[in-house]
Amino acid sequence: MTKKKFKKIIIAGSSTFTVKNLGDEAMLLNMIQCFKKQSPKTKITLLCRHPSKKIEKLYGIKSVKNFEFDRKKDSIGKFFLGFNSQKKAKNLYQIKREFEGADAIFLGGNILMEIRENSFLRGVASHTILLVQFARLFGLKVYMFGINVVTDIKSKLMMDYVNFLSNLTEKVLVREKSAKDYLVKANFNPKKIHIGSDPAFGISFKHDDNIVKKICPKLLKKKKFIGVCIRTEYWKFKNIKEFYLKHAKILSFIAGYTHSTLVFIPNCFYNESHPLQDDRVIHKQIIKRLNSDVDYILLNKEQNIFENLNLISKVDFHITNRRHSFIFAALNNITGAIYDIKFKGHLKPLVKELNIEECLINFDADTNSIIKKIKFLYDNKTKIVHKTKKKIKILTKNARDNINYFK
Repeated sequence: MTKKKFKKIIIAGSSTFTVKNLGDEAMLLNMIQCFKKQSPKTKITLLCRHPSKKIEKLYGIKSVKNFEFDRKKDSIGKFFLGFNSQKKAKNLYQIKREFEGADAIFLGGNILMEIRENSFLRGVASHTILLVQFARLFGLKVYMFGINVVTDIKSKLMMDYVNFLSNLTEKVLVREKSAKDYLVKANFNPKKIHIGSDPAFGISFKHDDNIVKKICPKLLKKKKFIGVCIRTEYWKFKNIKEFYLKHAKILSFIAGYTHSTLVFIPNCFYNESHPLQDDRVIHKQIIKRLNSDVDYILLNKEQNIFENLNLISKVDFHITNRRHSFIFAALNNITGAIYDIKFKGHLKPLVKELNIEECLINFDADTNSIIKKIKFLYDNKTKIVHKTKKKIKILTKNARDNINYFK
């Protein structure tokens, strides 16, 4: 049991939870499950972009609207929701009520990202700072969990934000050492930072073939399946058609080489900010360019995290460039190939932690070299799974013990 007894906590992110990104949902779910196990009487309120009865039922919590607009187009030229010219700001009154009765706020995910530049009452990190200002006003303790910083913090505004958080945050739980290094380099107090595991490793779920049968009964047949989950860094992408074609060429070859059916399993279903956030959009474009003889399954309906984990459990090998899609495969004792992305601190630390750096592939390499490497990984998948089993057990235990840091 945790020594610190919280009667009520608020969990929040910035452009993170309830945006149909199952990787972010995994971090949220881990915190909820940890609190429910260790302190079942603690009331939990999720401050999020899209509160709903559906999410409340799934996780057993309360959800309240945060400072973000529902849709990007509604936010253009405006400050955060509640800080514009409208006379009524319903979300501010709801937030006020929740803060008045809470003991602490737990901020999670990539809350210091700068995909787009932060400014006054605009941007991911600015949203984080506003939450901490509210917490300070209402006397809440501030904690951060599942934090991942993937690049140097350079701008004057971001340095000020880090200094502000260093002063007001009680404790910070980061996913990997690299995140701590970036924060310390930006003058965050190292004594407040603890290196834990990615919270996604700690989620508890049950294998249920009925879930698979309901969504995709074909996956229950005795066939070979290769999972696929591909994203784009849409905020900086240029040659998108070449990206689709290259993936299609590689996947067509690997499907033929392994005599497998490709199964496109999305990890993100969100399209309110940008259509290319939605993995399903990417998958459809890749499928258009596959060889005509390639057998594939396109999973197109939105899934929750438990459904996604069960679907991935039915593949023999997984190809992705999404961190948490790869983790979901690992939790099912499935290995694969993971393409590196431009944020060098995002995926390399993960494969290093799992001791399978050979699974990380540079997608900028030529197609033949990538195919050769994936063939090697597929042919040696049993050895690689055996190699990671012990590591995954340790990471899972650590992730479930993460909450003990907040004693």
